[in-house]
This record gives sequence, C-alpha cells and structure tokens, in this order.
Amino acid sequence: MDENSDCENCGLNEKLNCKFEGKFLAGFLTYVIPFFFTAFFGMIFTGLLTENWLFLIAYGVFIVLFFTIIEMRILCRHCPYYAREGRTIHCHANEGLPRLWKYDPKPLNKLEKLLFILCIIFLGVFPIVTEVYGIWWIYNDYARYGYFVALGLIGITITTTITLIVWLIGLRLFFCPNCVNFSCPLNRVPRNLVDAYLEKNPIMKKAWKERE
Repeated sequence: MDENSDCENCGLNEKLNCKFEGKFLAGFLTYVIPFFFTAFFGMIFTGLLTENWLFLIAYGVFIVLFFTIIEMRILCRHCPYYAREGRTIHCHANEGLPRLWKYDPKPLNKLEKLLFILCIIFLGVFPIVTEVYGIWWIYNDYARYGYFVALGLIGITITTTITLIVWLIGLRLFFCPNCVNFSCPLNRVPRNLVDAYLEKNPIMKKAWKERE
C-alpha cells in the first residue's frame, strides 16, 4: 500500500477504501458499539440473576483473543492495510491493535474462511444465547423475579438481536462493497474492481495467482 499514490487520478478512487480515513473508522464504530454495549449489558444482567459468570468470562476472553490474535492471524494479515510497517495496524475496523504476524499477500485459504465465519457466528450469537438462558432462568423461578425483571431481560435480548442485525447490514451495505481485503468471506467488491486493484499491486497479484 503506497501512501503517496495519486488517488485523485486513479480509476479506483471513491470505489475502494484504499487508504485509512478516520471517518470510515467512526462509521464502523457507530455500528459495532451498540451491539457490544447491549450484549455485555445483557450478559451482566444474566450473571447477576443466575450468579453464574462463566458465560461473561468466556465471552470476554474470546473477544480479547479474537481481536488481538485469531482475527489477525486468519484474516487481517492478508489485508493490504496490514502491509504497513509498525507495531500496530491502521484500518477501518481494528485501528491500533497489535501487529503480531507477518503480512501475507495471498488470499485466505478455505480453512481460514471457515474459521472466520465460525468466529463471527459465535461473536454474534453467544450473547443472545446467554440472555435467552437468563430468560429461561427467570421463567423457572417467576415468583421470585416477577414481570418487570422478565420484561427487562426480554427487551435487552431483542435489542441485542436488533443491534447485531443492524451491524451486519451496515457492514454488507457500506463497508464490505469497498473493502480491499478481497478474500474475506464477507467481501462484496465486484470482480472487475478486484482485478483492477491487483493490476496496481503486482506483489499481491502474484500471490493470488500462486494460490489459484
């Protein structure tokens, strides 16, 4: 990724997010923060009700490992943004996180794609499952908790589900169609733009041909 490229005269300008811009990071956070806020709030609520904190602890550990190690290994190290020198990465989703692995210009392999999809499913579904468990717990001791506690957790669960859907729709509509990590399973960049980008990046193009 050449930070000194002449973007104004490039045919891909405004079609792909080739360079880091704070507005894209802000946009991404606008979609992701509401989900994580409601997810953790619901899991804490469930923990207080059940006195079982294993769900919250497990999810917290997974979040840390996923964003700092797992995602970096299976997804981010294949992205052109990861090619920049430095101890941290600069991108529209994981700004400032540690750069632990070497850049690999090859596209993701099938195993990496599968692992990423499974991680995303766990990331989104586990908090909702935990909150549903909390609702089940209330149902089994309704006389103790009552209507308002049940209604509160049901509302949190619905909100968590809605914010997850909004986040995924936001990604698909506003980020995935312009992202230069082309081999990501969620990427939606048209093939003609991918080919045009690879023509401007011979190292990446060669690596992609070797993987085919």
